[in-house]
Amino acid sequence: TGQSNNTTMDKEIIDLLATPQNIKTAIKIENSIKGAKSKIQWNFWKQLREEFKSRDITLLEESKSERVVSEGKVKDYYSNKRNKKNYGLWTQILKIDDTIIYFGIELGENIYFGFRAGQKENWKISDKAEYEEIRHLIKEIDDNYKSSPWWLGWKYVTPQLNFKEFNTTDVFNLADRNNLEQVVKVIVQKSVNDIELLNKNYQKIVSN
Repeated sequence: TGQSNNTTMDKEIIDLLATPQNIKTAIKIENSIKGAKSKIQWNFWKQLREEFKSRDITLLEESKSERVVSEGKVKDYYSNKRNKKNYGLWTQILKIDDTIIYFGIELGENIYFGFRAGQKENWKISDKAEYEEIRHLIKEIDDNYKSSPWWLGWKYVTPQLNFKEFNTTDVFNLADRNNLEQVVKVIVQKSVNDIELLNKNYQKIVSN
């Protein structure tokens, strides 16, 4: 079976590595792989920022929120540090009294995007009753959006990108510049469409 073949292959690789010189080389390669993963992920975020900028979407800078991605945070993501915080890119789309509605793209294990409510640095308010109308508008835009205390509506990007496991063809293909640009264009196009729809539909409610 496939599982027994994999087990046999794993054992052969372990036996091959279990020599002083080979294990030394393998550890060097392992460290380099972390660097390669960081580079591919950081290029993804840089390309996203550039694409949003080309669509006249103003994103928050790192100094404005600890949740904004930086090269250092990406490198730390592949370290053995504990208590890593999610990070991403954010833009302000609506202001309702003292609440700001943001659109963001964030990384936990997979990349996901969506809308959330924030008051200063308090982000855990999106499930409050006062935001029910906005949650409904977001669900009308795309039924795949799910809500939570942290999100008025969130969903995974397409294709699904798991930067933690880093074991799918879709993630590997981001190492190719042309593929990276195409994937990012699709994500940003969907983002811009949904932002515009929420703004438009919210203004209709306000004006009635």
